[in-house]
Amino acid sequence: MIIGQPKAAYEQFAQMFELEIPFSSDQEDLFQGEKRVSLSPEQMDGLIDQISSRYGTSAFLMQNATRIPPVGMSLFVLNDDLWEMMERKPWEEDKMLAMSTIPFCFWEQKEESTSNPKAVKRWDLGSSEMVFRSKPLSLSIAGNGGDFCGFIEQRLITSRRFGLPESRKLIPNYKFKSLELTAELSKADVQVHPLPIENLDYDFSISAKEFHNHGVQITTPGKYVTLDVEKQKPAKLKGEVHVLIAAAVNDENEHFRALMADVWFWTFQRFLGATK
Repeated sequence: MIIGQPKAAYEQFAQMFELEIPFSSDQEDLFQGEKRVSLSPEQMDGLIDQISSRYGTSAFLMQNATRIPPVGMSLFVLNDDLWEMMERKPWEEDKMLAMSTIPFCFWEQKEESTSNPKAVKRWDLGSSEMVFRSKPLSLSIAGNGGDFCGFIEQRLITSRRFGLPESRKLIPNYKFKSLELTAELSKADVQVHPLPIENLDYDFSISAKEFHNHGVQITTPGKYVTLDVEKQKPAKLKGEVHVLIAAAVNDENEHFRALMADVWFWTFQRFLGATK
């Protein structure tokens, strides 16, 4: 666990699922000072042992996946064709852009500034769904977001709006679409609180920090991942796929849901490890 939570969130969680969370004396001292506490890996494992014994890990995951959304998602696909396309990028051509994102992330000229030189605009995350299935073993994410459609000259967007000649600089072209991604998990590797991956470009995506603080990473061959983009035929992917998922925790008072997401993702990681 990366982000600590107040004692009230733990008490609510323990009461709801009829569990015990043994805190250390140091943690109790922090609570006394109204500080937030993060559970250690050993404490998380102990909590999951209780969950497994009382509910079964698969049943817990299926029954409680709906408590996590809204979630953000970024899909990264690594294959030779897409790497060749990345050679057209005006920056960091050795890093792969996200192919699909929830929420919608796109280029917006008026967003350009010294702190945002790539003029990235991220919409607020709306509603999204996450479904875990044990048979077949899979995880699905659905919501509205951005679908990468290659690169486009900047002038083709700005001149349409203002009737003025503009730069021929290439920018990523993301279209707003309804998306549904389903990952079959039989060959997947799962990592909670993933660290940034060096060859991924998070600019037109949720930040790597959010995935690290509140999320999970699924890595699997593309043939086990199906992407359904609005008005298109569902497609299997090619190459190596990274699906990054993060619970959106923007409200400082969403302590219980943040804790629920941490426990769910940790349980998910351990369950997937046990099935191999």
